[in-house]
Amino acid sequence: MIINKERKLEHVTYSKKEILLLIGVFTLLTTVILALHPLTAATTATTTVVAPTVSTYLKTVPLAKPLADPPNTIIHPTYDSKGNPPTAPGLIMKARVFNAEPPKVVYITIDDGPYLQNTPHLLDVLKKENVKATFFDVGQQIEQFPSLLKAEYDQGHAIGNHTYSHDYSALYKSPDTFLADVQKTDDLIFKIIGIHPKIIRAPGGTSCFNIAYYNLLDANDYMAYDWNLDTGDTDGKFSVQQIVNNVDKQIGNKHKIILIMHDLPNKSSSANALPIIIAHLKEKGYTFDTLSTNIIPITFPEGFYK
Repeated sequence: MIINKERKLEHVTYSKKEILLLIGVFTLLTTVILALHPLTAATTATTTVVAPTVSTYLKTVPLAKPLADPPNTIIHPTYDSKGNPPTAPGLIMKARVFNAEPPKVVYITIDDGPYLQNTPHLLDVLKKENVKATFFDVGQQIEQFPSLLKAEYDQGHAIGNHTYSHDYSALYKSPDTFLADVQKTDDLIFKIIGIHPKIIRAPGGTSCFNIAYYNLLDANDYMAYDWNLDTGDTDGKFSVQQIVNNVDKQIGNKHKIILIMHDLPNKSSSANALPIIIAHLKEKGYTFDTLSTNIIPITFPEGFYK
């Protein structure tokens, strides 16, 4: 009788703790074998054996992909300081590694540009104040003014993706249409300055999302950033002083501020208010930095409940 002993190989993943244990065992066995083997015993005095490192194993052993949170998951709409992702029923987001941030920090973010009438003014102010900002640019505007995107980047500012069309009705038809719009801008940015920004800002903020948007963006390694201080500068009736007052009222005791303002045509109040805003924030002890995927995002909670 012939018994078929064929077995199906299963894909196995290991935790970091298990990997460290395997490395210890492997290193011990290697040392013993080298000490006992007649050929290697004679050369151990002059030969250095380098044991494999944890990073070597992490590169070669596949890590488990994140699984969807179960239906009874408690909703927690933010990353924690250890990089653990938000949680919500059906959510699939990976853990991240974030940088430590200063005790009082402001990330100035500027949306909707570039525009010939306003972007150079904003860049002049930021250069004079020696402050770096994050420009969330729109693909259609980049097509019109590629040199302004390059000027932003060359001046040392961070570049984020604010979609190609900024058209709510098109963007929020489905997660796939949103991603396609983002990737169109991604391609444009790469052609002009040679980078693929992974930080995005959703028009209207992530309150327009549902779980499927987060899952698709995370699977494509994008991270969405909202804000916790709105200058209100899209209101055409706001004067420079009103914009400044609006900011001052919202600072409160925030340790981390993601401030949103806008780069819009024929509207100089934002750029004129910016140096006053920066001065007020400096007086309160804030430092300034730019956003990247190494910074914990601020996100609105609404999308995690849909």
